[in-house]
Amino acid sequence: MATIPQPSLFSWQQVDSASDLDRLRLVLSVLPDEELVRLLEQRRGRGRDDYPVRPMWNALIAGIVFQHPSAAALIRELWRNGELRQLGGFDPLRGMGAAPTDDAFGRFVELIIEHREKLVQRFHRQLEQLSRELPELGRRLAVDSKAIASAGKPRVLFGDRVDVVLYDEQGRIYCQPPTERRGADELREMAFVGFEHDRQSLKYRCPAACHGFECQGRAECDKLALLGVGQFGRTVRVPLELDRRIFTPIARHSSKWQTAYKRRTAVERVNSRIDRVLGFEQHFIRGKAKMEARVSLALVVMLAMALGRIRANQAELMRSLTAPVKRAA
Repeated sequence: MATIPQPSLFSWQQVDSASDLDRLRLVLSVLPDEELVRLLEQRRGRGRDDYPVRPMWNALIAGIVFQHPSAAALIRELWRNGELRQLGGFDPLRGMGAAPTDDAFGRFVELIIEHREKLVQRFHRQLEQLSRELPELGRRLAVDSKAIASAGKPRVLFGDRVDVVLYDEQGRIYCQPPTERRGADELREMAFVGFEHDRQSLKYRCPAACHGFECQGRAECDKLALLGVGQFGRTVRVPLELDRRIFTPIARHSSKWQTAYKRRTAVERVNSRIDRVLGFEQHFIRGKAKMEARVSLALVVMLAMALGRIRANQAELMRSLTAPVKRAA
């Protein structure tokens, strides 16, 4: 045994009373869970109450806060950590026996999965509370997606039209002059005019008319227009509903889009927290319903941590799930 020959005069509690359990206290203090907990208690009724609902719920939240990869790891932590059991509300007189068994905790998780729509309601309620603290929250939204098939070459935009108009993954619109339709692959990028809100469409203009260069097929192309085109040249309107991923009110090929796209790093940071910190990159979850409940719980905890840090005057740490909670001096 590696004995310590000269123990310290002071204990760590006397030097630093802060504890990692403060993160759990912070989350539980702002979590809007009373309605859900009462529903679960009513569901249990007068049945056996060896492991009460409230401590079991707090333990479930603790498993997310402290990043336990499985229920078994959480239960082992409850056996070892008396402070965690006490904070969760387990009976201290029962000692380690107060911690739930694997079967009891598994049945409780199944009950949570059954009421997973309540977790979604908790999420939206917390989002409203956080919006009151952060008025700018949700002003700009971003969506991240995976496994979307993309085409390297431009595709035909309107297959039922005589003239050839194409588009690529960046939302650029091209016209192919009628006289060059056969043989040559020359495409000319059409000039973007703007977004028409009333029509929910993007408007593009003939590049020859816009930039003033000569196009051998322009006269033939103008004949396809139902109305006269004049000096403005032919126009093409692209409805957003054709592909909302590619065609957006802010054209994807515009400088304004590039500026907005740089903000996507915020989405990547959230994805990183979900994958790495909350443990979804390597998980043991099986079944869609169980995954929905687990993701909902994780997002609820994430919002609760942010809201708790803001109310504790630690807004600079609201994005962190692992930073220790600062105690007032």
